[in-house]
Amino acid sequence: MGKTDEAGNYSLTWAQSRGRKIEGAQIGENYVKISTFVEGAPNAVPPRVEVPEKVPFKYRVTDPPKVTVKPGTNVIDIPLEEGPIEAPPPKGKKGKAK
Repeated sequence: MGKTDEAGNYSLTWAQSRGRKIEGAQIGENYVKISTFVEGAPNAVPPRVEVPEKVPFKYRVTDPPKVTVKPGTNVIDIPLEEGPIEAPPPKGKKGKAK
């Protein structure tokens, strides 16, 4: 898991052990889920406003990017193309009209 700052810089945490974060990513091939959605918490102090999804559906669900992490320091930037944010509507059954 990771978060970007306003400039797009990021760092990753891939596990926690005894309350301590283990930074980085697992070595090898990994799928990356990219999302901007943050669930709102109106009863939190201070309240947290919901942040809507801005990342195209395919990067989150149907075609998440696959990256290769090598030992050592890695910088892996993933360019995103525009696309629909919502899931496509289900395909209807084709039939004869009466």
